[in-house]
Parts: sequence; C-alpha cells; structure tokens
Amino acid sequence: MRGSRLQRAVEVAGIGIWELDLRSSSLYFSDQALTLYGLTRERFDGTIDDWKSLVHPDDVERSVGIFEKAIRYSDRPFVNEFRIIHPTLGQRVISNIAHMEFDERGRREFLTGVSIDVTAERAATRSLTESAQYNGAVLDNVVDAILTFEVSGRILSFNRASEAMFGYRESEIVGRNVRMLIPENIAAYYDTFVAELLRNSSPRSPGHRQELELKRRTGDIFPVEFAISSIQQHGQTVLVGIVRDITESRRINQMKSEFISTVSHELRTPLTSIAGALGLVRAGALGAIPQKAQETLGISLRNCDRLTALINDLLDVEKIASGKMVFDFADHHLGDLLDVAIQANEGYLLRHRVRLDVPGAWPDVTVQVDEGRFQQVLDNFLSNAAKFSPTDGAVEIRVEIANRAARIIVTDSGPGIPERYHDRIFRRFSQVDASTSRLHGGTGLGLSICKGLATGMGGAVGFRSAENEGASFWVEFPCEEARQVANRSA
Repeated sequence: MRGSRLQRAVEVAGIGIWELDLRSSSLYFSDQALTLYGLTRERFDGTIDDWKSLVHPDDVERSVGIFEKAIRYSDRPFVNEFRIIHPTLGQRVISNIAHMEFDERGRREFLTGVSIDVTAERAATRSLTESAQYNGAVLDNVVDAILTFEVSGRILSFNRASEAMFGYRESEIVGRNVRMLIPENIAAYYDTFVAELLRNSSPRSPGHRQELELKRRTGDIFPVEFAISSIQQHGQTVLVGIVRDITESRRINQMKSEFISTVSHELRTPLTSIAGALGLVRAGALGAIPQKAQETLGISLRNCDRLTALINDLLDVEKIASGKMVFDFADHHLGDLLDVAIQANEGYLLRHRVRLDVPGAWPDVTVQVDEGRFQQVLDNFLSNAAKFSPTDGAVEIRVEIANRAARIIVTDSGPGIPERYHDRIFRRFSQVDASTSRLHGGTGLGLSICKGLATGMGGAVGFRSAENEGASFWVEFPCEEARQVANRSA
C-alpha cells in the first residue's frame, strides 16, 4: 500500500525512474520516464543506443562521458544534465540524478536514477543571469557613479563610474563604510541624514537630490549632485546612491556668471550715457528739434530703456543663480504695497486700454519682504496681464488669506496658456511660442526672476490657466495680522 502511494507521488511530481543493468546493458524506463522523453513502451528498445538517440546531438558526447566515468569509478550519487529533442515539445532539459548499486560481492550491478524535466527552471535561471548581466553592463556604462550600501553604511556595490570618480576598485571598497567617501564635517551627520530619508521616503518615491561635497581616494574634496533612495532587498533596506561630479559644470557656470556680469556692466555704462545724451537732445538742450527727429529720438530712448531692462534682468538672473541676491527685509502693510504697485502700472494699463478691477478691500495684514523686489514681482505680473489682455479687456488683482499666508492673484482676460507650455512658464528665456516675443516683447526672463525673488523672500509663485480662458498668476508670502505686528514692535 505504501509503495503504491509513493509511486503516485512520484508520478504527480513528474519524476521518471530508470535503471541500467550493467550485466546485460539493458535500460529500463518507468512510465513517467517514457513520458518525459516523449516515448511509448513500444517505441523504446531499452538499449543505451536508444537513449543516445534521444539526446541532443551537441550533448551526446559529454553526457555519455559522464555516465561512462560514473560506471567505472563512482560510488557516490552524481548528476548529469543534458538536452533532449522531444517529439512534440521540442527541446527540453533533463536532469538525471543517479547512484551505483553493488551485488553481495561488491561488484557494480545496477545504475539507478531519476529523471526530472528542468526546462522551466533553467530558462528562469538563464533569464535571471542575462538580466543580471544586462543590468551590470548598464551600470558599468553610465557616466554617473552608482553605489548601493546598507543603512549602517556598509558598501554593497560600486560601478565602474564610481571607481573612476573616487579612485577605489570595487573589490577593495565593497564591505567598507560609505563614510570614507564623505568629508569629516559631513560624515558626522550621516546617521541623521539616513534616518530622515527613511522617515520621509516611500517605495515609489524618487531619490532625494541635493548638492554636497564628497572625498576622493587622494583626499581631494569635490562637489557632486547626489540622489539617494531606498529599496527593499531580501527583507532588508538598501540605499541606492547616484553621484554626478559637477566640478566642471560649476566651473562653466562660474565663467558664464562672470561673463554675464562683466558684459552687463560694460554695456550699462555707455548705455546710460547714450540715453542721457538722447534725453538732453530731445529736451532741446542743443536747440529746437524738428518733429520727425523728435519721433526718432523717442524710438531711440525707448530702445535704450528696453536694453537697460534686459541688462537689469540678466544681472538679476545671475545674482539669483549664484545666490548673491541681497534682500532688505522689513514689515510692510500688504495694502500699501499693492496700492503702490497699482499706481506704478496705471499708465501701462491705460496705454494698453485695459481696465483694472479690485474686488473688495485689502486685508489688514503685513508681510515681511524687500519692498523693491516685491514691487518688481507685481510689476511683472501686472504688465504681463495688460500685454496679454485684449483691448478694452480687464485685469483683476485680489488677495486670498489662508494658513497664515497672503496670496496675491493677478488675472488677465487674454488667450490663456495651452497645457503643453505649463511646465516651462517659470524657466529662463521661456515664451509660450516665438510669436509671443515678437508681438508683446520681452526676453522670457521676467517670470523666472519673479520665482527666484519670491523664493528668496520666503514665498512662492504659481499660476492657473487654460487655453482661451485667461491666466491667473499668483505670489504668496507668510503674513500676520497688522495688529499683531503693531503690538510686537510697541
């Protein structure tokens, strides 16, 4: 009874049993073994040659050699794996596990074994191997350094770019602590940094990116852009770091900033002189000027103003990018700031024949900002709204208070901004399309500068728009009730 149950278990498991009689060279296959090879009892003669005919031609010599060696010398179980050509299933991989049986005199009598179809397992193994090789090739050919390490800091992997960047071979750094790549003044904060990362990360969250300094084998400190994220591997948290050496990009940015600053200052001085001279001539300092000449001088002065504005924008962009923008903070009543902004832009709105709507009174709050830079942001929003609104259209400015923040919203009645342009609005030199610059002027720097100024003053900017529905640009700053500020300063 027990034997029949074991037999059924073997059949269910797909295990074929075979036996080679070394005295008669006859080979016995169980029914399941015949099935594995795609045979029937009638088609199997029970000879070694019959078995050879089933084996893939490229595997015959090797497999026969393993069997012959085992028959002569082996007294322990052995494994022989080979391919066969199944009549209906095609190429399959069979694994044989066999052992030698001896008679009472110690002579080799039977070679008994089992056959298992391992095609699926070998395909999976091959796929994993190929995947690992592919991933390894990718990691070894990217320009960024990629390393993995445990939460404790123990390094697990180090790609070729890491070797080139830091000066260590993978074989000599794996197993050591990642702190050896971090300057001492930063390494002290490693545990705090990792704890914060793990607290705020999720399985699908992108890597936390920041700029910092790392250390080469030579001891040289160099700037990098570093992105780090966490993954789970075999139930353990593994940190993945992607490092980009930004030494060269910083050098180029520094050269670019110096060039912009130098050129801007070199242009500003003669441009100021030209504008001053043209203004004097137009005012009649050199005598009466014909009307046609007056018009020409007016065009020249307006172009001087445009060039001056461009130079100022370039200087602001350079200051923001280099972190050299200086702010003169003070508490200001928000309503007073907005009244100044409206008065400063009244002429521009009239020139474009656009009406300004102010729904309701200003809230009684104060904001801590640099007044001049605040006005620069509002001037940009209001002038843009006027430019893009149709003749006899309307521009609205209103304030919303929420979560101790004041949001100033400027809404135009223009054509709106198509969604495909939304992600570039606050980028440098950005225009919705080339025709925008030709029709309305501008360099595409204004909104980028607004974002930098607002961020520098602890605020934020944003917009809402849909095509053919106008656009609403907003700037937001922390605020307090005016009474609280008055009490605090009393």
